Amino acid sequence: MLTPLIYPASIENNVAPQRLSLLQVARGASFCGPMLAMSLLSLVPMFIPFFVFQRKLIDGIATTGLKGGSVDRGPTTPHERKSELVEKPLIIVFTKPWMEPLPELAGKLAGLGFGGVELAVRPGYQVEPENVNADLPGAVRLLAEHGLKTASIASDPDEATIEACGAAGVGIIRLCAPIDMEAGYLASIDHHRRRFDAPLPVLERTGVAIGVQNHYGEHVGSALGLAHLLSGYDPKQVCAVLDMAHCAVDGEPVCIAVDIARPHLNGLVNFKSACHLRANGPEMEAEYVVHWTTHDHGGYNWRDLVGALHGVGFAGAFCIPAEYSQLAGRTGQRMGDEILPFLRKDIAHLKVLVAEIYT
Repeated sequence: MLTPLIYPASIENNVAPQRLSLLQVARGASFCGPMLAMSLLSLVPMFIPFFVFQRKLIDGIATTGLKGGSVDRGPTTPHERKSELVEKPLIIVFTKPWMEPLPELAGKLAGLGFGGVELAVRPGYQVEPENVNADLPGAVRLLAEHGLKTASIASDPDEATIEACGAAGVGIIRLCAPIDMEAGYLASIDHHRRRFDAPLPVLERTGVAIGVQNHYGEHVGSALGLAHLLSGYDPKQVCAVLDMAHCAVDGEPVCIAVDIARPHLNGLVNFKSACHLRANGPEMEAEYVVHWTTHDHGGYNWRDLVGALHGVGFAGAFCIPAEYSQLAGRTGQRMGDEILPFLRKDIAHLKVLVAEIYT
């Protein structure tokens, strides 16, 4: 404590507090004005390091206690984001509406201008779950011959399916997370996390990820819900598949949803649209249904979503789920080539947005 008084050999080498004491004169009188000014100036050297390293200091405090330490939040200012070149996303389509033979379907989807698919691996489809090891690699090769990449599949993530995806080069197995209201929300979240924990070793070994999509109704329905469900998981093994249509139905804006989901994304985002339609007449208590529609009639703006994803450096696949409802007031999803007029409209619009924004 006394070293500042020992080492300076002259008044010129005194530290600031010693210099300030010289402004005091006998009998306690002092030069108040100069003392206050010099006291303020003496604080400047302490504030310089704070302002220089402010962002790192605040990030360190904000992430204290989080699993894995600090979070890489990527570019944080518009200038930083614009200075980075972001690879244009691949536009793919979910094959759920079609159950026809795969060679015919592959030619059709390539002709529509898609660069890839999310393949439905379900009973009755081109690849069925019980034959996934034998049939998935051949399906992926056939699609590739038509210029279509199999970016993901929709199926249950059992060990056989994960192994088949790893062998075929398919990166994501997409699913949704329903909430069992008899058990309750928290119990359902715990159930899903145990389900994700079990295959973690095989996911890591094969390079495959479970992709959890938000879904309206009694499911994990929002980006906030996905962040809660997926907290602590490496997105290389268990990731979020953001579906803004379901967020919009639940009232979550694009900017908030993308910001929340971003740390959990792993290269797959859905592009579809939905709105609420009244299902009964005005003389009755109102009942509403969710209606699946094209980009220009949904509850959010596709341009806003493409811009927000580009702003956070998203690269990967934009998937059009090809989900379109029957006429207003009728339930059920359009299937087969009945959806083609709507699908053509959506892919054309999405291609324009990608060309304009991902430049």
